Amino acid sequence: MRRLPFRLNLRNKLIIVLVGLAVFPFVSAMTIMIVRLQDTQRETVVSQNRQIAQIASEEIKGFIVSQFTVLKNIGLAYPEFSKDQVLRDSLLERFLYRGGEFVELAVTDESGKEISRSHVIDVVTPAQLRSRGETKEFLEVQTKGAYISPVYVSRGKVFFDLGAKISGIDGTFRGAVFAQVDAAIMQNVVRRVSVSREKGRAYIVNSEGVVIAHPNISLVLAEKNFSHIPAVKAATRGSQMGDLSEPYRNTEGDKVLGAGVPIVVSFLEESSVDLPTNWFVIVEQPASVALKIVTQITQFSLILLAMIVSLAAIAAFVFATRIVWPIEELHKGVEMIGLGHLGYRVQVHTNDEIQELAEAFNRMIKGIEEARERDQGVSRMKSEFLSIAAHQLRTPLSALKWVLNLVL
Repeated sequence: MRRLPFRLNLRNKLIIVLVGLAVFPFVSAMTIMIVRLQDTQRETVVSQNRQIAQIASEEIKGFIVSQFTVLKNIGLAYPEFSKDQVLRDSLLERFLYRGGEFVELAVTDESGKEISRSHVIDVVTPAQLRSRGETKEFLEVQTKGAYISPVYVSRGKVFFDLGAKISGIDGTFRGAVFAQVDAAIMQNVVRRVSVSREKGRAYIVNSEGVVIAHPNISLVLAEKNFSHIPAVKAATRGSQMGDLSEPYRNTEGDKVLGAGVPIVVSFLEESSVDLPTNWFVIVEQPASVALKIVTQITQFSLILLAMIVSLAAIAAFVFATRIVWPIEELHKGVEMIGLGHLGYRVQVHTNDEIQELAEAFNRMIKGIEEARERDQGVSRMKSEFLSIAAHQLRTPLSALKWVLNLVL
């Protein structure tokens, strides 16, 4: 039989099998544990991101509530606006500078015509008062009781508009009050959240995925579109996939875990329905930070695996040697017998079947040796018989030969 160019001896085979039996269960268990831990950690981080996004959403919502409260107070003072223009402007300016976040305030009558408007920088003359009767904001205030505009950029700053209805004592629609609000609050919220998130970040987008608040204000001014980001895409579609348990690449190419929640104003008594802002708070955290514990456990598991492999290899070598050594002794005995050394005896003391095999082997060799000695004895007796017979026959044959020579 032709030998294979490469073969493993029995000791190496046993070592491989024993190490495999020791390592495979550990590797399987650690793999399952790490995968489950990774899934759990991802879900936990995403849940935390969602909670943080919800807190940021509630903070912005609370700010909007406070602004609507001011507008409501302006509505309560509406009867005073029916007096002279100077009094109207004075009251409106008082409200304008009290809040600190208003840039412009305007009050209309029930037809939508402005009766007073004040701006923190610009001077508004009576001739500049306009009619809002056909505008979207006025119509929504009439039907819903309140209005929140999309975020927009003007003069290098970010704003949004609010509107609230003015009701008479009998509950009839008497007019509306509108405010242009500085959206710096949203910028401050996402910046504060981003600083506290260990290299993570928060930002706000509108329903089209356009950034309206970001730690990097230049992205807001440039109206960058993040609609391709999975968390943004899911949040703007109202899908539960707003919570993503799989890492994705953000606009900077980093792997992150993110979650998004909408900002919805649903508390206003003046509004018969919820007021969706169509703004969505997105919170992201780098996957490397979020899954740091998983990485540490994986590294520890690899170190532990290396130790187990080393110990298993040593134990397997010792065990395999104890098994293979008696077999090697038997093999050596066979070779010695093949060379004619019938006096060689295999010395194996393992107290098991291999020792019984060695003892049987020694008995077999002893039997062969005894048979060989018997054969050698028979051979000697045969040689001696032939020698004696030849000696005993040589004298008469010599005499007979002498007589024959005389006769002839």
